[in-house]
Amino acid sequence: MGQSGSGLSGPGVRGLKNLDSTCYMNVGLQCLFQTPGLTAVLWDQWKTKTSLAGGGSAGGGEDSTRICPELRGGRESIVEKYLDLAELVWDSRGVSSCVSPEELKRTIDKLDPRYRGCTEQRDAVDFFLNVFIKHLHSDVK
Repeated sequence: MGQSGSGLSGPGVRGLKNLDSTCYMNVGLQCLFQTPGLTAVLWDQWKTKTSLAGGGSAGGGEDSTRICPELRGGRESIVEKYLDLAELVWDSRGVSSCVSPEELKRTIDKLDPRYRGCTEQRDAVDFFLNVFIKHLHSDVK
């Protein structure tokens, strides 16, 4: 992590864009992003699981980190979107100080209708325990 005259910069320092009232989601995601061991375990388990399921090819086709639809029952995957977002937050080549969690939010909206189109503030603990972690666990079990 580097520091410049305009504040912090470098990998892992990017903020998350607030999509209407998603600060309840963003605060928890930022905590998870700063827990590299958790993301590393998810990444390793994801790669192993998708490789075993035939989710990718070594010959340069689809990225082997993408989970095949049969493995997740044809539904959107929280792990996939979380890891995509973590990759953007930790990408040292990025020039933006802020990234959008739009894809992850869209997936959450599909998985839990209570959050679909929600523009009101939500409880971060309730969201992470009853929505995010529940679906994350469902993806990796």
